[in-house]
Amino acid sequence: MDSGKQLLMTMTGEMHQPVRLYYEVYDQVEVLKVFAKLRCVVFDREQKRWIWLYHHESKPLAFKTSYDAIPRQRRPIILGAFLFPHDDAMCLDVRSWERAAKAIVFFDQYLKRSVTQVTHAAMVNRLFAYHGGPLPALAEMFAPAKVTERHPEDLLQAAEALRAIPGVRRRLAMALTLLHEKSHEPLPEVEKLPVHYYEEGIRSFETTLKLRQIVAFEHWRGHTACTLGEVIQKVTVDSHATLDIQHPHPSPGGPLLRLWHRVQGVFARFLGGIFPVKPPT
Repeated sequence: MDSGKQLLMTMTGEMHQPVRLYYEVYDQVEVLKVFAKLRCVVFDREQKRWIWLYHHESKPLAFKTSYDAIPRQRRPIILGAFLFPHDDAMCLDVRSWERAAKAIVFFDQYLKRSVTQVTHAAMVNRLFAYHGGPLPALAEMFAPAKVTERHPEDLLQAAEALRAIPGVRRRLAMALTLLHEKSHEPLPEVEKLPVHYYEEGIRSFETTLKLRQIVAFEHWRGHTACTLGEVIQKVTVDSHATLDIQHPHPSPGGPLLRLWHRVQGVFARFLGGIFPVKPPT
């Protein structure tokens, strides 16, 4: 990393790492009615989008930089922007994974699930330098041709073949090898993943994106060969020595350990599809 470079940060204090949320829309008219009622959402006629502001209903949301710490002349800042590419689709572009996580929970309070549901998220797997000019344009970053969609079904199909391997130990060894190989593949520059918020809550989503931010931060620091698997391995081996980029000092039982517990849950679900939960009777 060039020591002269400075990380680009958001006004709410997070690293600038854009995320696009994808929603299925079942009733666009109802979505627009809700937007019209919310004082923190306004229509931008010039760009034909709905802007989500850090204002009114969204003011209680807690970010690293609080609402009151933002200079008055800069308020209200834009947290994100909604686009409607089709009548049955909606996207929300934000500039950090923290904003994306808060947006999912926030709008779930106002938009009925019979009207719209979030299904996927695309994340830019790199960080940006501060240059003092305009912010990077998000529409171009998330152009369909630049987005690589991950299909968990592909991994599950590969795992399905392991069922035929005799012996639990051999199956476990092959499963761990498969996980190791997949986790050490380079992340695409823009990665689209399914969101399971309605089944698993928001923590699973936060873990997925936070791990990728750690990889991006390692790349920013000059460790460009760092992979998701390496980060997970470090969390596994040294869960008491923090990798949390926001807390540089060791914190036993702190954020990193909690993060690892959630990673374990992901692996448990994967391995649960290969090995019986109970011994056969």
